[in-house]
Amino acid sequence: MKKWIYILIVGLSVYLSIMYQWDLGIQVLAAEICLVPICIGEILLVHKKVSVQMNCRRDLLEQEEDGQVEVVLKNKSPLGIAVRVMFVCEYMAGGKKQKITQKAWLEPKKETMLSWHFVPEHCGEVKLGIEKITSYDFMGLFSLSRKRKEQVYVIVMPKPYPVNLCVTNRTRWFPVDGESYEKDRKGEDASEIYNVREYRAGDRMQKVHWKLSAREDTIYIKEFSYPLGAAVVFLLEEDKRKSRLIPEFLEAVISISMALQAEACPHYIAWKKKEEDSITRILIRKEEDMYEAIGELLKFKSDCLEADMEERYRYTYKNDTYAALLKLDTGMNFRANQEETIPIMHQEIKEFFANQEIVV
Repeated sequence: MKKWIYILIVGLSVYLSIMYQWDLGIQVLAAEICLVPICIGEILLVHKKVSVQMNCRRDLLEQEEDGQVEVVLKNKSPLGIAVRVMFVCEYMAGGKKQKITQKAWLEPKKETMLSWHFVPEHCGEVKLGIEKITSYDFMGLFSLSRKRKEQVYVIVMPKPYPVNLCVTNRTRWFPVDGESYEKDRKGEDASEIYNVREYRAGDRMQKVHWKLSAREDTIYIKEFSYPLGAAVVFLLEEDKRKSRLIPEFLEAVISISMALQAEACPHYIAWKKKEEDSITRILIRKEEDMYEAIGELLKFKSDCLEADMEERYRYTYKNDTYAALLKLDTGMNFRANQEETIPIMHQEIKEFFANQEIVV
């Protein structure tokens, strides 16, 4: 807008000088034209002497929590200058970029601080950066931009949605097999002994430790171990029709897994990344396991998962038995066991989990 006003003023000076033989017209016109190299010279002199330092007060946030980003602009030139800074927010798991601009006047030889309040809408890794800085001359007629590489990464923790989950008795009491055993919990796996104790009324004779009982002349009972396995397998995979990962995918995965963990239902979360040779599988039994899984899930990038996970999983874990199989792909299509696939994106995730009962 200012450029057009400047051109209009110059044109008016030319018109007055020619039509009315304005005596001062030549001097005024010369002064107006001389403004151009002066303005351009100012930008060229000052623009390269503006340095930027970016800092985020916290590198770990929760969804919808305010995170403040501070940017320090230092003008090393003896001249002041007006600048416009374009910030960009990019969810590494996909989604739209958010951009915001701020203007500031930089005093000569001084620092100026800008604050940007970032409120994340989705979970995952978020890149906050400066896309470019534009400097303006003192008249605001000309500008010069340059791209910047200043950026910080913030991890946004999920805010899980309540899930209408029903764990059946078949799943809850399903006999699982595992390669390791619980150290502080007994079970019914006769292949591993958890503890040996003296006989108590009501103990079954099948659990008698005959060799030890004969040696000690007292009846001893074997307590068996509890295998570390899971009756539910939750597979994450690529949607062949829509390969772009979206933040809502991570929110849905974490919501379902947290609901299973809250119901004391051990489960595996399994996926395979395209750049990796093997399947990643995490056993979720305790809250600590959930945080480990979240740490891995939040590192997902767009278009990173493989498709056809059910076939891959069965081939890799041939001897595994489980009561329920859950699948969710990046196109937000969910399936429990062999039931019909449900597209979640036809409604809000929160509404879907509230209205749709998931039975495992």
